[in-house]
Amino acid sequence: MKNKGKVVYFMRHGESEDSENKRFQSPITALSEKGRENVLAASGRFKSIDFEIIISSSFERAKQTAEIISETTNKTIETSSLFTECLKPSKVDGKEYSDTEADNLWRNWQDSFYESDARVEDGENFNDIKDRVDAALKFLEQNNSDKIMVVSHGFFIKAILSRVILGDMFELGNDAPKEH
Repeated sequence: MKNKGKVVYFMRHGESEDSENKRFQSPITALSEKGRENVLAASGRFKSIDFEIIISSSFERAKQTAEIISETTNKTIETSSLFTECLKPSKVDGKEYSDTEADNLWRNWQDSFYESDARVEDGENFNDIKDRVDAALKFLEQNNSDKIMVVSHGFFIKAILSRVILGDMFELGNDAPKEH
C-alpha cells in the first residue's frame, strides 16, 4: 500500500477576551463568550472530519478551543508550546490597542521581521519564528498519528503555511512587503 503521508488540519482559536476588548492578547487570556459560541458551532463540523488527535498551543485561548473540540469529537488533546502565537514583547500583553507606547512597541516588533537578526525586547524575531516553525513541522512529522488537528494562532499558522508552501524560499528578504 502506498503511503499517503500525513493530513494536518489547522484551526485558529476562538475570539479571546483581550481581542474582544481591543487589547494586545496575552498568553493567559481566555476565550470570550462569543469565541466559545463560535468554536462550539464549528466543532460540530469536526465530527465528520477524520482525525486522530488534537495538538494545541499552550496558550489559554487555544487550549479552551481544543477542549471544546475534544468534547465534541472525543479526541485526545496533546499540548505543545511549539504551536503558540509568535511572541511579541511581553510589555504589550493586555494593553489596549489605543495605548500609544504599546502600539509603537508592537509596530517596531512587526517591523523587525524585515531586518536580519533584529530583536525588539523579549519578542521573537524572524529567525526565532522560522526555527520554531521548523521544529513544529518536525514534531508533526514524527507524531505517530497520520491525521492531526492543530489548534494554534493566526500569525503562527500563516508562518507554518508560508514555510510549507515556500520551502527554502521562506527567508528574510530586503524587498519583502511590509504589512500594517
